[in-house]
Amino acid sequence: MKTPSILIIEDEEYLGRLYCEILGDYAVEIVKDGFKALEKDKRYDLYIVDIGLPGMDGLETIEKLKIARGEIKTIVITGYDIGKHSKELKRIQVNGALQKPFKVFDLLDKVEEVLNDNN
Repeated sequence: MKTPSILIIEDEEYLGRLYCEILGDYAVEIVKDGFKALEKDKRYDLYIVDIGLPGMDGLETIEKLKIARGEIKTIVITGYDIGKHSKELKRIQVNGALQKPFKVFDLLDKVEEVLNDNN
């Protein structure tokens, strides 16, 4: 069975490294912004996207990734109130959301849930 691939789009370097460590059982790569994510030729099994990215925010990044890659599985993470973005998250059809700070197991559970969802 192929190890699922995950692209983490996170501008805070220490958080990106932490997420990579937590998700060590997966094939994980990290980029610091949406522009770098769009430069990747590879299609990942899951995209974990921080909403507060510089230049192009995470919501716009997801929209552009969906245009470029078709339907993709996404989890957004934010330090802000998730409810503030609920309409936009629903509109762009994200698969999951986590509000910082969250527990290690919250991230692991959400990743498993989204990867195992066949929709």
